[in-house]
Amino acid sequence: MRQVRRLVVALLLVFSGFAEGQEPSETVERVVAEMLEELAAEERIGEADEEMAATLIARAADPLNLNLASRRDLQDLGILTDNQIEAIIRRRELVGQFVAPQELQTIQNLSFTDIERLLLFTFVGEAEGEQLRRLKVDAIARLQRTWPKARGFVRQPNADAPAYIGSPFRSLLRLDVKVEPRLRGGLTAETDAGEPLFSHGTSTADFVGGFLAFRPEKGPVSQAIVGHYVAQFGQGLGLWTGFAADNSMEGSVERTGRGLTPTLSASEYGYLRGAALSLRHRQFTVDIFASHTDGDISTFLADDGKTYGSTIQNDGYHRTATERSQRHNLQQKMAGAYATFVDLNLKIGTGYNIWHASVPLGFDGDLYQKFNPQTDRIHTLHADYRFGFRQIKLFGEMAYQSTDALGGMQGLDIDLMDGNSLSIAYRRFGRRYSTLNQNPHSRSSSAGGESGIFVGLNIAPLPKVVLRANVNVYRHEWLKYLKYYPTRGYKLRSDATYALSRYASLVAKLRHERADDTLDDNNKQSDRMRRTSLKISWTHEPSQRLRLATHAERVWFAKDHGAASDGFMIVQQIALAIPHPDLNIGLMLGHFDTDSYDSRIYAYQPDVLYSMYTPAYSGNGVVGVAKLKYALARNVNLWLWGNYLRYYGQDHVSSGNNLIDKPHRFEGKIQLQIKLYKAMRRGLAVELRKNNSE
Repeated sequence: MRQVRRLVVALLLVFSGFAEGQEPSETVERVVAEMLEELAAEERIGEADEEMAATLIARAADPLNLNLASRRDLQDLGILTDNQIEAIIRRRELVGQFVAPQELQTIQNLSFTDIERLLLFTFVGEAEGEQLRRLKVDAIARLQRTWPKARGFVRQPNADAPAYIGSPFRSLLRLDVKVEPRLRGGLTAETDAGEPLFSHGTSTADFVGGFLAFRPEKGPVSQAIVGHYVAQFGQGLGLWTGFAADNSMEGSVERTGRGLTPTLSASEYGYLRGAALSLRHRQFTVDIFASHTDGDISTFLADDGKTYGSTIQNDGYHRTATERSQRHNLQQKMAGAYATFVDLNLKIGTGYNIWHASVPLGFDGDLYQKFNPQTDRIHTLHADYRFGFRQIKLFGEMAYQSTDALGGMQGLDIDLMDGNSLSIAYRRFGRRYSTLNQNPHSRSSSAGGESGIFVGLNIAPLPKVVLRANVNVYRHEWLKYLKYYPTRGYKLRSDATYALSRYASLVAKLRHERADDTLDDNNKQSDRMRRTSLKISWTHEPSQRLRLATHAERVWFAKDHGAASDGFMIVQQIALAIPHPDLNIGLMLGHFDTDSYDSRIYAYQPDVLYSMYTPAYSGNGVVGVAKLKYALARNVNLWLWGNYLRYYGQDHVSSGNNLIDKPHRFEGKIQLQIKLYKAMRRGLAVELRKNNSE
């Protein structure tokens, strides 16, 4: 039967003559999906990453006018370096507004790849004269549920009540109000499935966040924020919260931080809450911030009779009595400043921040945590730079923490012209280096004790062919989770793209990783792991209304002394746009067959606006996703979304309290969006008063 099912789903390749279209938001979604799959495969992805990535896709659907965008607007995109932003602003001041996108090629700081990426989020339009004020309101309500009920929602024998306190529905409200270009505010309220709503000591939704941001037209203050925001500086060694994917598949691991940016993410970690201020004078910028957030942490009583925190919980779940006992019992305070000088070819930045916790962190006996910070206070001093000369760019950052830890990174990018480039980066972090509020380029989410080198190469040997490859060699000087000895390894990633025409392309991706590992979870004997994957994607757009894409991936996993495992997955995606009525339909159908979780395959699935998920598929089964977007009115959109998953050869889905005693599961979402837009002229009130007097 297994071979029969494989043969049946292989017929999906009939659709391989069709593919995804090239609308900006769709192109961004494809690139972001690849990035999320990489993060998920490295087990470094979280809800904050997925939500920030979803926001990036939404931003492509509402591009900026390059002739009106401010420095802060361009920085918010998170794709341009400070030097590139400075070059664009100066070009606009000296020559005047852009007339056509081709003029971007005259800016030396921008490569062809940079321009392509920038035009996904911007356009060249006329400056609108007096029409500077624009009111935009974006309100979203979402309801989500999974069927059948998981075990946590059902009272078990010998139990007084179900393990989960709340209902099986997840709800989200999101309000974003802009008075462009100077004022913005927002509010987010979210309750996960299983969490109480207006009960059990919760007077509102389980998570409530929001902000108010003001960007004055003149004066030394360029931005002021009150509420929730993220801070992203340098290369992530000194301070970086929120989304932190690198551009490694494009040949470089250089980060492009967004500085201080307000956020409406519903993720309950990876943000700061308080006040932030950005000051600017010519080429100098100073960012000042203070934050106080509530966190979850598990605690233990040490031999000295004091209570210490062992593990900070970042999942944000408050469904069971145990999870609620950890809710908001960690108060984290943070304050700091970051100063930069930016010129066309040089950027220098330096910053300082202090983190203070209400519960001191301690060592609870797990040896891999021995060098984790055992304190309630960490001071961090960091400095970074970027220097470019012709086709050569140098960048790097150093950070020192009061736990007697150093971290450093140095990178070199060389533009070899005509789509060819070379990138080299070296990193090294002390064993006591903490990533509580840092997120540098590293193989592990906890970078302490890691060192490594990254080499990336992009080659365009033919006009329609692009070859990209990189290797990341790493070494961990201390133990990691379930690694009972120092480990080392490397990860090789490569892909080849052949553009058959403007509407069709073929992409082949090869990934190979070799690393030290443990024989199994119950055996501390060392072993060597090898994992190889090959993914082929065939895309084409037969018309402006129809888009399809086919992805086939094979995975091979092996250990020197363990059982080998392999897996296979094929996915067909179809997108159809119907102009009358204004209807967009997205479908995904996939079949997966893996021997074990070791040969799991991560596959991005289409989702509603501001929501993304990249699940891991293992075992034998099928998955189907359907997304429908319907314009009820000019400014009202409705999404209906469903995900059906079925396993063969097993009688359940998931485990623990999320266990479903059936071989299938259906998850549904309904989302409503209301968008309001109004343009307002300066002096409008004066004109109205004049007309009334007449």
